Amino acid sequence: MHIGYLVAASALIGLLPMPYVGYTVVRILVSGFCLLGLLTKSKGDDVLNIKYQYWLVAIGILYNPIFPIFLTREIWIIIDIAVAILMISAVKNITANNRINDNAASSRHLENAKTKLNQIEKKADKSMNSMILWSLALLFLIFITNILLK
Repeated sequence: MHIGYLVAASALIGLLPMPYVGYTVVRILVSGFCLLGLLTKSKGDDVLNIKYQYWLVAIGILYNPIFPIFLTREIWIIIDIAVAILMISAVKNITANNRINDNAASSRHLENAKTKLNQIEKKADKSMNSMILWSLALLFLIFITNILLK
């Protein structure tokens, strides 16, 4: 799973009605995934990846939990949807570009390296999936607790 999908999913969680602490968790998730996306190197077209990194920085700043930016609920809904659309389209563009680059590379050495990277990515995907599931479970628990306390 590409980190952009996690950013998009985390932003869409912000559309749910929940107490303020839930939105703080969404801020932590989105900004954390943006930071993780900036720290990981992706293959492919450098120009596309640089644009993607700029968007990750902008989204990370917007969602940062340390110095939060307070906007109305309606504006946050628009931002959450826009971030999800932007991240999904960026991932699709990078993935399509990576496929083109992958077809051009036919060296055996690159194939072995790609196999090892795929194994590492699969293990990282399992870890990230586990992290997102636990985060979703926490947000669901916050949402249910909020309903039960009312």
